[in-house]
Amino acid sequence: MDPLPPPPSPPPPAATAPPAPVAVPVAAAASAVPKAAPVYRSAPAATTHTTAASAPARTPAPTAAPAPRSAPSGTAAQTLALVNQDRASGGLSALSYDSALARAAAEHAAQNAANDQMSHNGLQADVAQQGASWQYLGECLGEVRPNPDANYINTLWMHSSEHRPIIMSSQYTRAGVGWAQSASGDWFVSLIVAG
Repeated sequence: MDPLPPPPSPPPPAATAPPAPVAVPVAAAASAVPKAAPVYRSAPAATTHTTAASAPARTPAPTAAPAPRSAPSGTAAQTLALVNQDRASGGLSALSYDSALARAAAEHAAQNAANDQMSHNGLQADVAQQGASWQYLGECLGEVRPNPDANYINTLWMHSSEHRPIIMSSQYTRAGVGWAQSASGDWFVSLIVAG
């Protein structure tokens, strides 16, 4: 009986076009989306508060995030309005603007921009630092380049099986939104919801 020939070597990898913009979980976001314009990414987080817990380690932002006004403005206002339109179409009440959550969202977006990556690390600490109380807490993150685009981010969130349930949950009654730009030009957004 003749010996079997060695298996053929695999063909060299073929060049592929970069993937189309999609919403992806945080764990896959860094490797799944190339750092070329346009970049669109999003990441969800939701938690239920039961007891005080130690917050995960986080890298502080190099400069303080600007303090949000008593009502959202600009892209933050547009983001919250779009989320509330989606909730209304689902028969849910609008999320009320919460300035403490908005300050936490601005801080969290600034941290993500400073690190040039999306992360939910430090969310609970940021919310606690701003004095916001909550029984339920959720966050939707996003990243876009070259401009802050509330419409596109909202579309990603609403087409995501992880983000949509956070936005469309009746357990949340309040929200804050923050946007921040990284040194590389990406825009990071944090939508924090609480109930």
